[in-house]
Amino acid sequence: MSNSRNPRLAAVGITFSLAALIVSLPLVAGASVGNPATATVLKAAKAALAKQTGAHIVFTSQTSTKANTIVVDIGKKNSTEVVIQGKARVTIIVTPKAAYLAGNSLGLVNLMGLTKAQIKLVGTKSIVVKVGSSQYSSLHSNLSTSVFTALLPSVKGTTYSLASDGSKNYSLRWTAPASSTAAKSTTVLIISSGNLALPISEAMSSATGSGTTTFSKWGENRAVSIPAKSSTIPYTTVFAG
Repeated sequence: MSNSRNPRLAAVGITFSLAALIVSLPLVAGASVGNPATATVLKAAKAALAKQTGAHIVFTSQTSTKANTIVVDIGKKNSTEVVIQGKARVTIIVTPKAAYLAGNSLGLVNLMGLTKAQIKLVGTKSIVVKVGSSQYSSLHSNLSTSVFTALLPSVKGTTYSLASDGSKNYSLRWTAPASSTAAKSTTVLIISSGNLALPISEAMSSATGSGTTTFSKWGENRAVSIPAKSSTIPYTTVFAG
C-alpha cells in the first residue's frame, strides 16, 4: 500500500475521505507493543483492527473555500454515513438487504449531483439501492469493516515516535508527495499504547487544507432505522437512462 493512501466512502459518484482521529481510548494495564517501532506498531495495529466489528468515526476538513463534516458508524451488518457541507446534507444507510440515500435539496444537488428533474422526482423520499447492483457493492465495500486496514500506512517512509502529549501512545508520521489532484500532505496517526493498538487520532495537513478524524466505540454493532417502503424510490427510477 502506498503512503498516500486515503480510505474512502462513496455516495453516487461523490467520494468522501477519512483523514484523522482524535478521541482518547482508555488505557489499560500492559502495553500493546512490547518493543515499539514503526514495523511493530503497524503489525499490532493491523492485528487489532482485523478483529474489530465496528467503530464510530467523525471526520472534519477545512479548505479556503469550504468545511466538511462526515460522521460514520460502521457495524458488522449495518452502517451509516452522514455528510455535511455547509447547509447541504446527505445520509447513507447500508444494510445486508439494501442501501438507502437521502438528503436535503442542497445535498441532493451539491453532494449527489442530482438534476432539477431528479430532485423533483425524489422529493423527500430515500433512494433505495438493491443488493447485487454495482452501486450497492460500492457503498457496501466503503462502509464495511474492511476499510479499517486502509487506515494504516506502509512501513516505508513512515517514522515512529511517542505522542507529544505525554500519553505514551504511539505516533506515526509520513508525507505524501504532490500529485495531479492533490497537494503534498503530512499525516500524523496516533495509536493507543493500551491493551489494543487501535487508532486514536490522525491529523492531515497540506497547503490547501487540513483534516481531523475521531475514532471511538470500537467493536460497536449498530442498529439502524430503515425507511418505510412507501417513502423510498428505486435508484434505477431516479437515474433511468
